[in-house]
Amino acid sequence: MTSAERGRRGSVLLLLARALVLSEAFFLALLAMDVPLGFAWLLHLAPAIVLVLSVAITWRRPMAAGLVVLSLGLLATLVFHTFRSIPAFLAVSGPLIVAGVLFLFAAAPRDKKPGT
Repeated sequence: MTSAERGRRGSVLLLLARALVLSEAFFLALLAMDVPLGFAWLLHLAPAIVLVLSVAITWRRPMAAGLVVLSLGLLATLVFHTFRSIPAFLAVSGPLIVAGVLFLFAAAPRDKKPGT
């Protein structure tokens, strides 16, 4: 595998991870739409806002993004009790954990050829 292919693979993984986190934020924002506008609506939007901010803040740091998103996925599992239901886990926590792992794979150091 050439260095260009390795770089392209990392870029694709970053793109997939970012898209997964942002689509999860969109999904959580859709779930907040059943609440009337007001303070309660903002509270229901808080998880989506946290996800978007975490991706925005760690945009150029894939290792930090991986650790933050993976931590948010584990936190979502504990806070929202998604470990009790497989569908809930797959809808809420699973995409965040997968995205965190994708970020970490994208940030993994590339193999260098000897002598370069």
